Amino acid sequence: MGRRVGGTMRNKKESTMTCAVNVVFDFVRFAEFEILFFLFFFIAFLFFKDLVNLSLSLSLSIFFAIFNVL
Repeated sequence: MGRRVGGTMRNKKESTMTCAVNVVFDFVRFAEFEILFFLFFFIAFLFFKDLVNLSLSLSLSIFFAIFNVL
């Protein structure tokens, strides 16, 4: 699939809202790889943050249960 060079062809009769939406879509189409790259690392960060937190709380629960520290 080839990329369009120079953006979309705009009609002079288009409304301001249509032009604004077209600009947003042009930007997303242009920066697609960077957006997906950022989302991948953000989702991975959220997943591993919760995973480490769960692992730590589980380890502490087992430690307190075994040694009756509290």
